[in-house]
Amino acid sequence: MRSTEISNRFFDLIRRSPLIMFFTMSILCIWLIDITMNGLLNMEVYTFLHIGSFGPALSAMLIMAVMNPGRSKDPSHTQIIAFVFFAIFAAALRWISRIWWEHDMSWQVIPGDIILVLIAAYVASSAFSASNGIRKLMGPIFNWRINWVWYAFALLFWPALTFVSNLIAELVNIPVPGGPTIPDVPIFLAIPVTFFWTVFFNGALAEEPGWRGFALPRLQSRFSPLIASIILGFFWGAFHWSGLLIGYRGDFSWLPLFIITFGEIGLAIMYTWLYNRVRGKSLLPFILLHASMNSTNDYLPRTVLIHYILLTVIIIVMVFADHMWQQLPVNSEEQTSIT
Repeated sequence: MRSTEISNRFFDLIRRSPLIMFFTMSILCIWLIDITMNGLLNMEVYTFLHIGSFGPALSAMLIMAVMNPGRSKDPSHTQIIAFVFFAIFAAALRWISRIWWEHDMSWQVIPGDIILVLIAAYVASSAFSASNGIRKLMGPIFNWRINWVWYAFALLFWPALTFVSNLIAELVNIPVPGGPTIPDVPIFLAIPVTFFWTVFFNGALAEEPGWRGFALPRLQSRFSPLIASIILGFFWGAFHWSGLLIGYRGDFSWLPLFIITFGEIGLAIMYTWLYNRVRGKSLLPFILLHASMNSTNDYLPRTVLIHYILLTVIIIVMVFADHMWQQLPVNSEEQTSIT
């Protein structure tokens, strides 16, 4: 079979089953990259984990380009300029972070860092892509015109939850773990650098265009917000199973699989609640929330039991407050098939 026939069949499969193809490609991307690089290449674990984490964004971009093949009339050099800017900014973040956090500085880490920086810059600059489909998906990253309350929620919810859970733990005599090791630099510099590093390299930019930009609106066109969140959360959890496959997140067994999957389902419900509050107009709050969660964990210790009990209560309140078991009114612009 010729390569053109294979590609045509692949594209036809994408058009017929975009959601199934999205979940399949996203998970296979990180699983194959993690297993291959872990076994064959001498690369830092967290570097190839971050490379593989771009599966959702890249998969969604490919699918949108296939489903919406038109080209924009805007000048193509806009994306090139944006790419150069983001590449320089991301490279600076990557290297400064290596110095401050005293990570490996040998020449062997350079190829992995270059790959990661180029992928991050490409995804960020794709908001200015000449492809109509990709621009439709990625453009909302820079749509900042939403109520400031949702920015406050995205940035402050996770650190506030962590702080309150630690206070409660102290009141009920539950040991609070020691704080993580942080770089020996002024905190007002370390926090923003770590935050933006997390935006580019630790899941936020890599995942949110796929999970919330592509999958969630399509799931909600067929299911209630609650059921859509459970479906999305399951695949989000399966996406993170790769860390267990290579032993990075512990042993591959039923208990860790359950904990990761159940946790991602809960978080998916919270993200869906926020998505419907901002009416899907912007991806920026989800990138900020994702980055806030991951970067907060670098600076604040967590009393895990209290933290997740509080989070579960909050999620239950969100479900009942918004009647998330009821299907939303159908928006004809978002109608799409799940099959």
